[in-house]
Formats: sequence, structure tokens, C-alpha cells
Amino acid sequence: MTAEQTDESPDPARAGRFEEREPGAPTSVVYRVDRVLERRQGRGHEVLLFESAGLGKVLALDGIVQLTEADAYVYHEVLAHPALFAHPAPRRVAIVGGGDGHLAHEVLKHRAVERVWVLEANPDVVEVARAHFPPARDAYADPRVELRHGDAFDLVLELEEPADLVLCDLTDPIGEAARLFEEPFYERCRRAMAEDGVLVAQTESLHFHPDTVRSCLGAVGRLFPHAALLWGAVATYPGAWWTFTVGSRRHDPRVARRRPRVETRLYHPRAHRWFFVPEPVLRRVLGPGPALLEPLGREPALGEVPGPGGGGGGGGQGPRG
Repeated sequence: MTAEQTDESPDPARAGRFEEREPGAPTSVVYRVDRVLERRQGRGHEVLLFESAGLGKVLALDGIVQLTEADAYVYHEVLAHPALFAHPAPRRVAIVGGGDGHLAHEVLKHRAVERVWVLEANPDVVEVARAHFPPARDAYADPRVELRHGDAFDLVLELEEPADLVLCDLTDPIGEAARLFEEPFYERCRRAMAEDGVLVAQTESLHFHPDTVRSCLGAVGRLFPHAALLWGAVATYPGAWWTFTVGSRRHDPRVARRRPRVETRLYHPRAHRWFFVPEPVLRRVLGPGPALLEPLGREPALGEVPGPGGGGGGGGQGPRG
């Protein structure tokens, strides 16, 4: 998430406080600053890392909090694990953004994953995260990870192999990042995928950014035969009720097809369907308008896994072969 910084922004180290004003939110949030660990300005962006009582380390980019140690696990687990458990053989994963390394850390928990591309525009975010966050340090030390700096709009079509998953861990749709929340970019992601690929993109808050959620979900629904919405409660993000739009080329993403042993704090495959906003609820929350989702068939039972033929749980198909 990003916002414009002004020359009037106080020095957090001297002020002992950091105020976040996210342009799309009707609220502002003040964070206590106990110690500033890093503050970098360059390449048109400001990266700030500070410690705050009760939250641990807090990473902010251009005046907007990206993660805190207190609740980062919610965002990154929901962005990663439902798709990784739904795909029958996730070997290659492309991460769009995600320079803080936390999403790669979650993806690498799956031994089936053989290759992870991290497509990050800001080297400062990577350097700060590597220096201060153990999950980032471990992720970037893993030989399966390939870090590529540049514009993800172009980089996503430069992968050497089709991606089984494309996970978009992006800042807010402001300025340069806005086009990464639009249909042309999602179409490029689809082109970069294998025939049974899955896209997951963070798509902002249902409370404060319903137009963004509606637009992204509609775009993904036009490009993929299966579209759905994941949710997570991220306390330090504006609006808290955060969303992740899923598009799947073949398999119903609401069905967990794999059961690897993965250590998580929130996600569990037996509660896989719980992380998806039910279609009737979604239509109520987003209000009247054109159909955003086509029915995905029978609602799978909680924790349901398809049989060898892959027919259980909403018409999911079996593994590639």
C-alpha cells in the first residue's frame, strides 16, 4: 500500500509517532514509534522501518504500513496457502511484488514447490527486509528463489516456464501500481500460467475499497472459468476486512486437493472453504449490480478433498497427466 509523502511529514524518530493516511480510507492511524531502525529515501520512494510496542517491527512504504510482526501472518497465509493446497501440483510460483520476503517464506513451506520468482520493483524493500526480518532472510537464502527487479507488468511475461501459481502481493492501486489491478495485467498473468494455473491477487478492503474489490473480481471473473474471493482480518490495514481475488483456469479453488504438512498459524486445510466468502454473502456485501461470479456447482463440504478422479467438491478435476 502506498501514499504520497509530503515535506511536512514529521520525522518519526523525533516525533515518537507515525501517522498513516491511506488515500482510499476515511480514517487515519497513529502508530507509536519506539525506535527507528531504517529510513531510506530514493528511487522515488521512502522505506521506513520502526519498532512499536505491541506490534513489533513495522515496515512502511511511502507513508503506508506494509506489515507488522503482529499480524503479517494473516495476510501472507491467506494469499499463499489456499491456492497452494487447491492446486494438485504447485511446482512453479511467481510472486508479483512481495519484496519483503514474507510471502515467499510461506510458499517455500511447500516441498512440492521447486521454483519461485519474486518480481519486485523496489530493491530497498528487499534490502531492508533481508536485514531485519528472519522470514525474508531465510526466503532469499533458499536456492529455489529467484529475485528479479523491474516492472512486473513486463517481467511476468519473461518467465522461462509457465507458472502454476501467480500471487500478487502489491501495494495499493495508486500511481504506478494502479495498472497491476486491472484486467490487462490479469490477462498477462493468465498468459504466464500453465493450463491449470491459479491467480491470487490482494484486492483491498471490503469496507473501505468496495469499488476496487468489485472491479478486480469482475475482471478476474471475465478471464477465468473459476473466480472467488478470499478474506482475512488484518488489524493494521485500513478497513481490516482484507480481500484476495482468486482466478483458476481449471480447478475449483474452494477444494483442498493436497494435504502436505505445513506449519501455519491461521490456515488449515480442514477449514479451507472457511477462507472463501460465500457467494450469497459476497453479493450482499458488494451490493446490486451485474453478476460477478458464476455458481461453482455444489458447495464443497468443510474440509472436503476430492477423490482420485477429482470429481468431488464442485466439479474439480484431477491432477495433470
